[in-house]
Parts: sequence; C-alpha cells; structure tokens
Amino acid sequence: TIEETLTGEKQTSSTNINIQSTLLILQESMLKLQETMMKNHNETRADTNKLKEEMGKLKAEMKVDISKLDEKIGTIQQALERNELTIKEVEKRTEQTEKKLEIVDEHLR
Repeated sequence: TIEETLTGEKQTSSTNINIQSTLLILQESMLKLQETMMKNHNETRADTNKLKEEMGKLKAEMKVDISKLDEKIGTIQQALERNELTIKEVEKRTEQTEKKLEIVDEHLR
C-alpha cells in the first residue's frame, strides 16, 4: 500500500540522515586528528633540528677538547723523553764517578 511505502521511505530517509550525520562527525574527527598530527609532526621536526644543532655544537666542542688533550699528551711525551735522556746521562756520570772512586780507592790501598 501507499502508506507502507511512505513509511518505508521515511525510515530510509531517517537512516540516511543518521548515516550522513555520523559521517560528518567522523569527518570532523579526522580533520582534528590530521591537524593534531601535523602540529605534532612540525613540533617534532623543530625539536629534531634543535637537537641536531646542539649536537653539532657539542661535537665541535669535543673536537677542540680532544685537540687540546692531544697537545698535552705530546708535551708530556716530550717531557718523558727528556727525563729519560737526563736519567741516562745521570747514570753515565754515576758510573764514571764510581769508576773514579774505585781508582782512588786502589791508589789509597
């Protein structure tokens, strides 16, 4: 009958309105989610760039510190070599002095 057809169309129309309403809500939610994701992405990119810059500065500082340490190590090695030479010279003189003392001891006997 006509009444049944009209009632069926009303129910279909009501269902379609509900579906459209739900789709609009979903679309709004997706747009908000997309905005949030873009915001987070941009913040993360900014943070990453800041960290890269800070790490670059730290790396440069560390290179300078390592260079200074290398210089100090070189200076220490030179001092050690000079000290070793001095010790060898003192040992030679000590041997020579001991020999002279032995000669003097022999003359005194």
